[in-house]
Amino acid sequence: IGRGTATIGRLLTEFNPAFTAPNAVKDAITVAVRAGAHEGVSTARVMSNFPSAWGAIVNHKWGDRSSPDAKLYEEFLKTGGKTGAYGIQGVADTMRSLEKAGAALGYADHSAGYARKVGRLLKTIPHAVSNMNEVLEYASRFAFYKEMRRVGNSPGKAAAAAKEVTVNFNRSGEWGRNLNSVLVFANAALQGLRNTVVYGKNKHVQKGMMGLVALGAASQIWNEQMGGENEETAEPNINSQNDTVADKNLVMLMPGERKGIKVPLPPEYALPYTMGRRLYRAISQGNVEKEMAGIAGATLDATLPVRLPEADSGALAGAKALVPTVVAPMADIWLNQSYFGSPIVPEQQDKRAP
Repeated sequence: IGRGTATIGRLLTEFNPAFTAPNAVKDAITVAVRAGAHEGVSTARVMSNFPSAWGAIVNHKWGDRSSPDAKLYEEFLKTGGKTGAYGIQGVADTMRSLEKAGAALGYADHSAGYARKVGRLLKTIPHAVSNMNEVLEYASRFAFYKEMRRVGNSPGKAAAAAKEVTVNFNRSGEWGRNLNSVLVFANAALQGLRNTVVYGKNKHVQKGMMGLVALGAASQIWNEQMGGENEETAEPNINSQNDTVADKNLVMLMPGERKGIKVPLPPEYALPYTMGRRLYRAISQGNVEKEMAGIAGATLDATLPVRLPEADSGALAGAKALVPTVVAPMADIWLNQSYFGSPIVPEQQDKRAP
């Protein structure tokens, strides 16, 4: 079951181009909130390190490790700054990795027949996506690592901090691994909650969280004042947005339009943003009970040992979260919704049309 869950998890994340950029944005926001909690670290300098971090990882991937940044990334890897989301490799995978590294091996699966050559060819595209994912995902950790080393921290201390600044997938208790083998991303939710509590004790992080509350209110003000109204209902266009999606993303509508910019928020810090957005909407539009229920749902999402997928309602999101991952694809097809809440097959807008 764990193998099946890990495979689906990789398809949703590591080998999924649509996941790569939003996840990088979430990690960047998390690092921006937490970086200043470390003595001497400049958040602005960490964020300015991102372009050079991308270049260093790309150069390292291509084998050009002569630049100072590429050498620093090599140090980052050797010291243990990189995390793995899917646990320890099986014996066969480990042997293949050793073979690729140049080890002379003689195990049963060693011979490279026609089937294995075709298999390796088919793996080229997903591995290219995986490499792109690594460039974007580890840029945030490496940019932070680079700043930690600049202010005088040892490689070991900098690598340990880089693993913890976002979700440390290597940290897991016995029950965490068992839960993660049935429900994908369960361990990530647990570790995200743990890190949020640990970092939440720092005043710099508390200011960042209050800033997200203000950002939620500001985005709602913009959308109500500038986003225009629905001609039929006279309600603000922002109200036509799915609340489950709006609570997990910074949505900024174009003036007078129902569409706009959507910036994904890290699950750990979507709650303060939701609080600001919904509290302002309670003041401007009333319906306090609905907004309080929405804040309660966002609180559950931030503290449960599983993440609530995006869905049409909180109840549906909760039901989807508890479905074992190995059977979730069948449930998604039946509901016509992917894990991220988007329709698998576009739904017909005009029900009266043939």
